[in-house]
Amino acid sequence: MNICLVSKLIFYSTYTMKKKAFSLIELSVVLVIIALIIAAITQSSRLVSQMRLTNARKLTNNSAIPALNNIIAWYDATSIEAFDVSQTNHTDKINKWVDSEVRVHERIVLEQTNTNNQPIYQTNSINGLPAIYFDGNDYLEGNEKLIEGILSYYSGSFFMVFETDDIATRQTIFSQNNQATADGIDIGISFANNGDYGICSSETNCASAANTTRSANAIVVPKKKSVLALIINNTNTVNIYQDSNLISTNSGYSPTGVNVGLSKIMMGAKRDDSNNLSSYFKGKIAEIIIFNRSFPSEDRREIERYLGKKWNVKISNID
Repeated sequence: MNICLVSKLIFYSTYTMKKKAFSLIELSVVLVIIALIIAAITQSSRLVSQMRLTNARKLTNNSAIPALNNIIAWYDATSIEAFDVSQTNHTDKINKWVDSEVRVHERIVLEQTNTNNQPIYQTNSINGLPAIYFDGNDYLEGNEKLIEGILSYYSGSFFMVFETDDIATRQTIFSQNNQATADGIDIGISFANNGDYGICSSETNCASAANTTRSANAIVVPKKKSVLALIINNTNTVNIYQDSNLISTNSGYSPTGVNVGLSKIMMGAKRDDSNNLSSYFKGKIAEIIIFNRSFPSEDRREIERYLGKKWNVKISNID
C-alpha cells in the first residue's frame, strides 16, 4: 500500500474518530439542556399549581362560608388540612378526608382503611385544583357518628361541586343511613332517569317519586362540572338549583331521613339496613358543604357565587 494512501487512511480514521467524539459531546450537551428544560417546565408547572391552590384557599378564607352557622359537614379538596400531606401527590390513594368545619362539633373524618377502596388524589383536576377521584369501587365513611342529625330541624341545605364519568347507573355522592330505623339520606344522580339529581329517603326504591325528590330532566352531564344546591325547608319543600338556576320544586316531600339521627355519613356510596354497600360514585368530588337549615335566596346565591368562582363554573343570576 503506498504511503500516500496510508496517510490518507490514517487522516480519515483520525478525523472520523474526532468527529464521532465531538458528536457524542454535542449529544451529551443537548441531553443536558433538554433535561434542564424539562426540569424547569416541571418546576414551573408545580409553581403554577401551588399558586392556584394558594389563591383558592384565600378565596375560601375570605368568603362568607366560615362565618355561616349550622354547618354540619364541609369537605373541601383544597383545604390545607383535608388530607395527610404524604398523600397529596398526583394519583396518591387517600385514607381520610378531614372535615373543614370545627366550630360546632368535632371534625368528622371520612376514612377508608382498605386500599382497594381508597379514592385517588388528583392535583390538577377541576379548574387546575385538586379533587378526589372515585373509581366506582371507592368510598369514604365517617369515623364517628354525627352529634346532630343533618335534618334535625326538618330543613337542610346541600351544596356540591363534582364531575361524574357517566350517568348510566345509579350513583350516590353523599349518604347517611340509620340501620336501626331503616331511614336514610341519599344525595346522588340517576335515580329514575339518567342524569337526574336529587335526594332519596328510601333504601330500596329511589326511583319512586314518593321517596325521592329529583330533577325531572338530565341536568348532570358526564365530564362536566357544575354547582348543585338542594334546599329543604321545614314545610317539606325541596328546591334544586344548578349553577343558581332553579331546576325543580317539590312541595310534597316528606323526608324520613330526619330519623337518621346520629348515624355515620358516607361519601361515594351508601349502605342499606343490612349493611350492604351499593350505588358507588364514579368521578371527581371537589367540594361538599352541608347545613342543617335552609337558606334565603341571597344567602344561597352567595354560596353558589363562591363555589362558582373557585371552581370556574358560570353562575346565573349574578348582579
